[in-house]
Amino acid sequence: MPEVKRLRILYYQFVFLTATLPASLVPHLYEALLLERPLLIRSVSARADLETRALADKIANRLGCPIYYSDSGTAEEKAAVLGR
Repeated sequence: MPEVKRLRILYYQFVFLTATLPASLVPHLYEALLLERPLLIRSVSARADLETRALADKIANRLGCPIYYSDSGTAEEKAAVLGR
């Protein structure tokens, strides 16, 4: 995560998209990324025409970043992914 904090020197708008971040972890995300007054938009994402998981896998693969879903792994394994 230290690499992400270095992005703060850029004067650009950032958009973060997640389909699996629980509301209880949102403050941790803001703190980890040093976000001030972020705009949070929450919406129902249960749409049959979207292949969210396949798309998320493809993006994570391309970016080389870890990914987990609500039904994957133990709580400890998910915590390890979040800690990276």
